[in-house]
Amino acid sequence: MADLGYEVAQSNAAWILDKYGEQSLCMGESGLCTDAERHQRAHFLWWQASEQGNEHAALLIGDAYYYGRVERDYERAADAYQHAKAQSNAQAMFNLGYMYEHGQGLPLDLHLAKRYYDQALVVDRNAKLPVTLALMSLWIRKNYADSFLVHFIDSLPKPIRKWRNG
Repeated sequence: MADLGYEVAQSNAAWILDKYGEQSLCMGESGLCTDAERHQRAHFLWWQASEQGNEHAALLIGDAYYYGRVERDYERAADAYQHAKAQSNAQAMFNLGYMYEHGQGLPLDLHLAKRYYDQALVVDRNAKLPVTLALMSLWIRKNYADSFLVHFIDSLPKPIRKWRNG
């Protein structure tokens, strides 16, 4: 069904390939898929689902580029997050805010970072804690640019955090 263009089937097949890895059946160039081929196939299916309006698939494409599961490319991650943001995905808005705050794939812009963090909170009230913490980080970064606090914040682990919808 995924090969016939059904968006839900594309997204589900990509999820199965990604989640179950070697337990999922995937045919590659020389028999069963390698891990790299499996990730590429999942990425391709998510891309197809994203093109049909699945904002969660666009978010996952952004994550794949951000974390380097396909190849690390912050610019392409930002493009995918923009696509998901256009469909009102709060996580994508938060991720774009983070990328603007740290100048990853986007120009360093604290005002745009705040705007995206604020938009994430408007779209999803579950974003209150991560947005509040991000806004505190922005405030410290703006008011104490070269201080110990900014260097401490920058030394913390860098992954974009996810929250669950309740």
